[in-house]
Order: sequence, then C-alpha cells, then structure tokens
Amino acid sequence: MNDNEIIENFEKFRKLLLRVSDRREALEKFLEKYADRIAVAPGHDRNNRLSAAPGGLVRRSLNTLAVARDLSKMAVFAEKEISAESIIIVSLLHDIGRAGDATGDYYLPQTSSWHIERGSLYVFNPDIKRMTHPHRGLCFLQSEGVILTQDEWMAIVSQSNAYEESKFYIGNESPVMTLLHTSIKISSMLDLCGQENT
Repeated sequence: MNDNEIIENFEKFRKLLLRVSDRREALEKFLEKYADRIAVAPGHDRNNRLSAAPGGLVRRSLNTLAVARDLSKMAVFAEKEISAESIIIVSLLHDIGRAGDATGDYYLPQTSSWHIERGSLYVFNPDIKRMTHPHRGLCFLQSEGVILTQDEWMAIVSQSNAYEESKFYIGNESPVMTLLHTSIKISSMLDLCGQENT
C-alpha cells in the first residue's frame, strides 16, 4: 500500500468512526492524538497476511466493518436491531490494541533475517505492558476516555476463542458479539487470501 492509500484509508476510518454520536468528542480526541500511529500500524505480524504492512490495521478494520454491514442485513441479525453505532465501534476498534497503547507501538520491525525469512515481519514491543491485543485495545480506549457499552466491550474482549476468558461467554453471546466474531473470521479469511471487502 502506498502513502496515498494509507492516508485515504485512515480518512475513511476516521470519518466512519466519527459518525458515532454519543462518543464523538472522545473519539475525535483519541484519533487526533494517535492518528499517525493508527494510520500506519500493521494489522498482523506474519507476511502471509495482506494486513502485515504499514496501514494494515486500518485496512483490516475497514474490511471487518464492510463484512459486518453485509451480515447485519441478514434476517438473523436484522431482527436483533443491532445499532449502527455499535457495529461501527466494534468493527473499527476491535483490533486497536495492535496500534499499541499510550506508551508505544505494539509492533516493531523485525531485525532478525532468520525470522523474516520465516515470515515474521514484526516483533512485539518489549517496552509496553504484555497483554493480548483485545485487552490492550480496551485499556487504550479507556485511558483516553472512550467508553464502550457492555455488549461492545464483551464483543471485543471475547473475539478470539484462543483466549481462556472467551470460553466464559459461550452460550451467552449478544447479537453484536456474534456479528463481530463472524465478521472477523470472514475478514481474516480474506486477509489470508490477499483480498479486500471494502
């Protein structure tokens, strides 16, 4: 992705996120403060992903939103009346922890040629608190005054079945949680195939 595409994607991300009415002021401050970092953050550390490049986080988040919007039109989701605001929030911010936190970036360029040859393009920053990227993202948003609803928070924190705490929510998924998780899975498949859905 070239610099113009990174800028265009970030402006689209920003414009969509600022459609949120209740939290617009906090989101605007958050985006102003961390625009440069969010705009260029990779969305993954492995080279087999389209999002494993500068601007990948925003690209991946926009893809997740596009998938979520498509899925939300299906009868199974449409009858649940999930708010457009929650769809935007969870889709665009579910991976924001990949940008790091208030103290630094999450991903740093890989310096080991051995690791690069095996597909690892980035290392995790050892100078920031070690936590999963969903938890880091939620702490990052909270530290900047961005408040989520309970359903939005639960959707983001439980996004990966790989984490032990996600098992707690099985059988109690909210509609927005199910929508986000399904959207992430489809978006991740597209990411692996090198395709976009924006």
